[in-house]
Amino acid sequence: MKILIACQSAANQGDRAIADYLIRQLSALGHEIVLSTTQPALWKTGLAADISVIGMGYWSPNSIIRKPFIGGLLRGLTRWLWNPILFADLMAKHGGHPLCRMVSSRFIEAVRDADLVIVTGGHHITSFREKNALFQFTYDIGLVQIFAGRYILWSQTVGPLTFTSARAKAFIKGLLLQAECVYLRDESSMICAAETVGTCANTTRTCDSVFGFGMADYPSLSDREKKVGVSIFDGLKKAFAAYETIAAMLDRYASDGYTIEFFRMEYGDAEADSIRRVISLMKTHPRITVHPFMTSTEEHLCAVASCRCFIGYKTHSVIMALTTATPLIAIAYHPKTADFMHDFGLDAYVLPDETLRTEQALRCIDLLEQNLAAVHQTEREIAREMAQRVQNDVYEMVRHD
Repeated sequence: MKILIACQSAANQGDRAIADYLIRQLSALGHEIVLSTTQPALWKTGLAADISVIGMGYWSPNSIIRKPFIGGLLRGLTRWLWNPILFADLMAKHGGHPLCRMVSSRFIEAVRDADLVIVTGGHHITSFREKNALFQFTYDIGLVQIFAGRYILWSQTVGPLTFTSARAKAFIKGLLLQAECVYLRDESSMICAAETVGTCANTTRTCDSVFGFGMADYPSLSDREKKVGVSIFDGLKKAFAAYETIAAMLDRYASDGYTIEFFRMEYGDAEADSIRRVISLMKTHPRITVHPFMTSTEEHLCAVASCRCFIGYKTHSVIMALTTATPLIAIAYHPKTADFMHDFGLDAYVLPDETLRTEQALRCIDLLEQNLAAVHQTEREIAREMAQRVQNDVYEMVRHD
């Protein structure tokens, strides 16, 4: 069977790991794979199999100019002029308008040519960052809805969803209802999907794809070095308020003899700048390592698994720590993080970023240090169960073909 994996974000380490897992599993089953991604050039290395890679259907003016000032102007143009035109044509004329066909022709051809389109997660159907949830990923899902013979929404986070347009709400609702199956990876998404479309037989719960790597034999806690891993979120303005507390947490670990390892989760300069900002706020001067973005999934997971503990402020850094049985404190910018930790019974180690306080965070470190071995063992056992569930769900997704 020819399968198109759509809506993959090449500049996000977690989304790369999701694609990596799917490609491995589907290729092993003998399927022909085409990957549609935001930046095909970033997949010159790191693929687990020999597959075709194409761009997305969505195109905007700011995709051709990367200079900050001009790019900023074009992003505004895209948001306030280009997107309304493009989405109006998509929603009103069902992709039949020459504009949609012109800017998305290669993607539409790939969708039509596929026996099955798998719209990969994670967090694509949301108004969290873009008004009415109208942006590059929902545009491509819209094209999939129109031109695909069959499509599945795989391992998604859905929500929050707020709308100022009844037309946009109907569009997003249609994306969910018309899918052959909607696999949701967290409890908050189950609630949001039910509120958006009502009770729907095509919706089911799964786990994030990256948990599929949980069957590997990662080091026991006693074999790990005294290192604390950390990831930094910078996708919303509220994140910057958390950096002072994160620096204080790292200072505590440094005073206890830990070295610090930052893990890049996003491609580009913004995340690197945020890491430097956190380091500048630290009062101690321990040995610090910054892992590069362009690493394979195995390399990234093995590096996380070499840490004795972790501070995760990115969704997939939390998932990777759980997968590798690395005890962690999760700083949550969205309820999905708390949901993933709850699945492991680790609610006590979740700190919502909007209420984050240094004293509270330092107490959480003390609690985790007291229970490192127990947390490690719990993570190891549940990660293996989740890995088996993910594998079973992938097989079930394509089984009848």
